[in-house]
Amino acid sequence: MQLLLVCAFTPALAALPPETSSTGGEGGGVVEPDDAVLPDDGNEDGVTGGSPAARGTWPDVAAIYFGNEVGCTGVLIAPDVVLTAGHCAAGITAVKLDTIDFQRGGERIAARKVVAYPKWARTYDLALVFLEEKSTVEPRLIAQSCVLDEWLAEGASVAVVGYGATDTRGEVYGTSLQEGYTEVQDPDCTDLQSGCNKKVSPSGELGAGGGGVDACFGDSGGPLYLETDDGFYLVGITSRGYDDARLPCSEGGIYVRPDAVVDWIEDEIGAELPGPACGGIGVDDAFDGIDDGVTSMSYEVGVCGLPVATSGVATLAAGLLALRRRLRPPR
Repeated sequence: MQLLLVCAFTPALAALPPETSSTGGEGGGVVEPDDAVLPDDGNEDGVTGGSPAARGTWPDVAAIYFGNEVGCTGVLIAPDVVLTAGHCAAGITAVKLDTIDFQRGGERIAARKVVAYPKWARTYDLALVFLEEKSTVEPRLIAQSCVLDEWLAEGASVAVVGYGATDTRGEVYGTSLQEGYTEVQDPDCTDLQSGCNKKVSPSGELGAGGGGVDACFGDSGGPLYLETDDGFYLVGITSRGYDDARLPCSEGGIYVRPDAVVDWIEDEIGAELPGPACGGIGVDDAFDGIDDGVTSMSYEVGVCGLPVATSGVATLAAGLLALRRRLRPPR
């Protein structure tokens, strides 16, 4: 089986004009003005086969900044912690939450620390982004225990959300948050021929999407939400496409299951994460007492998270596509 891609993200768009808010380790978070009406960017499709998200639908989804560019997606799992892909870890400077267009409105907060999962390229393609200050957004609960037992199965309804490309070849980008609704194909990612990582199989990843609805370049690190009667839970983090996909995007792909690494997340955060209240009403106790301290970084990164100049975006995208015949489709 092939190893996970070390270089697997394509920037979501060219360099943006400098903003007044801080993107580095100083200045903390900035809540920017939120206009009542956002402009129509002319994009009728989304997350390859989806559509633009409605205002307020996914406030916990994070646009991941590398300087003034957005190159990956993430999801808030604690008041000051965003979960994203390991292959997005290098060069992250800030995130923006609570918006449906990362050029307008939202809450932008500088990154303080980034902790990639140990040997993420061979194990779990995950990283934690610790923020300079707590977000005002409510974090998303990770699907665990009874939620997984009752709802995670082949054919389960899921939503893939992100800021990535919107066409099947990964060449068309916008600035609006996109969503697509699809189904789980392989809940435990046991099909090694499709590209599931045997080092974490079963139950370390899952396969979902296809039939035209899929994540794409720039959606890396973004959430896959499991739909239940109690709402949507975080069940996957966008990692890569299937090995046998004929197109970069539209045929489904592989998502890392965060429930498999809850212990690692809690160790890095220094507190327990709240979870589903199985057998009760509501959820387990919230995020009180989460320590601001961070353990030593476990970093294994390449160059893909570094800021990319405007002139290099198309070149990088073309290069990744050219590698597709010998490397699994990146996200």
